[in-house]
Amino acid sequence: MGQAGETSQTNYYQQLGGGGLAQVERMMETARRQAEREMELAIESARLKAEQERQQILAKTEKERQEVISAAEEQAKALVDHANRQIQEQMTAAMQQVETQRVEAEAKFRQDLSARASEESAKLEQKLSETKKALAGKLEQEIKQLREDGHRKIEAELSKKREEGQKVLVEKALKVADEAKSKAAEIVAKAEEQSRAKIQEAEKLLSEAKSSSEAEKKRLAEAVRQFEEQKENVKKAFMEKLTADIAEIKEKAAKTAAEIRTKAEAESSELRKALSAQESVLAAREKEIAARLKSVTEQEASFASAVKEAQTKGLKVVSLSNEAELEKVRTELEQQRQESNAELQKAKKEFEKTMQEQQNAYQRQLMNSRKAEIDANAGSHKIKILRLNIPVIAWFFALLIGMKGQVSWQVILAWVVFGCLTLDLILSFGGLLQQFAFMFKKKKTAPPLQPA
Repeated sequence: MGQAGETSQTNYYQQLGGGGLAQVERMMETARRQAEREMELAIESARLKAEQERQQILAKTEKERQEVISAAEEQAKALVDHANRQIQEQMTAAMQQVETQRVEAEAKFRQDLSARASEESAKLEQKLSETKKALAGKLEQEIKQLREDGHRKIEAELSKKREEGQKVLVEKALKVADEAKSKAAEIVAKAEEQSRAKIQEAEKLLSEAKSSSEAEKKRLAEAVRQFEEQKENVKKAFMEKLTADIAEIKEKAAKTAAEIRTKAEAESSELRKALSAQESVLAAREKEIAARLKSVTEQEASFASAVKEAQTKGLKVVSLSNEAELEKVRTELEQQRQESNAELQKAKKEFEKTMQEQQNAYQRQLMNSRKAEIDANAGSHKIKILRLNIPVIAWFFALLIGMKGQVSWQVILAWVVFGCLTLDLILSFGGLLQQFAFMFKKKKTAPPLQPA
């Protein structure tokens, strides 16, 4: 078929004549040069356009990634601020509730203490009054009985003396009167001695009652002291356990945050590697396209050399323009470019989706760890507020004992305890206020993922 084509072309040239042959050769040369120029321009234009679009896609991808990261950071910051506001509101409500409970407990304690003190005082006064009345009645009855016995004895002796005789009545009467007086004095002295003994016994009973009351007060003071010691021991153990739990929670939160950050960075690195691999594949395809274009150019050069060789051999060859082949190459280049753009868009969307999911997971983990840390701190502060109730109650109790007005060692001890508790409460409230101020000023924000 090649020989038949060459023969037909030769016949065609032979039919043209000499002048037409030169014109045809010039047209062939012009068409060939125009085809080569158009092919070079098309290849260069396609390469430049592909490079420009690739740069635009990469810039747009980087910009969108930065926007996504910025939006995620702002959203995380807003979530953290909202969580801090909610925790602050909860802490305020808890403090108000604790303050209300403390005021109610103090009022109830003061009421119970006043009622108990009034009841104990009334019981003691009633007991002392009953003891005094009983002793006074008993003494009065015994004195009356002794007087009646003395009068009866005197009357009996006087009547007996009157019965003995009237002779010595005057003398005996004087003697008997003296004896009666002496006996009456003895009886009165004996009665007074017995009365003094009864009074001493009554005073002894009163002193025993007072000593029993003081012993009761000592027992109450000892019970209060033991209660304070137990309270301090329990408070110390509870605070140690609470401090250990808070430290453990903080350590776990920090460890979890570090693990999440490490995992996020590893996943981001893998995604970047995948994107780099996609870009490498696209670059390889561009190289392949360039190689194919180069092959087409080489084929065109070989075709031109074959035509030239045929012309040198005296063959008349008609060379048509390679518009169809050039259009085919352009179509293939456009298709390759569209496929590359589609794959790049797909890789970009997958990367954005993965980055968004990773950012959301990281934000959730960070919010959970931050919330756990804030809850632990809030629980410790709430416990510190609650443990102030017992010193406050003891402070009011010491104040009530110290305000009795009677100077005694119990009152002095109460005022000493009152001063110590006042100093302890001032220091506790000062430290608590400092901790609250530090907690409200301290605002932690979620650290964003650092791009490579």
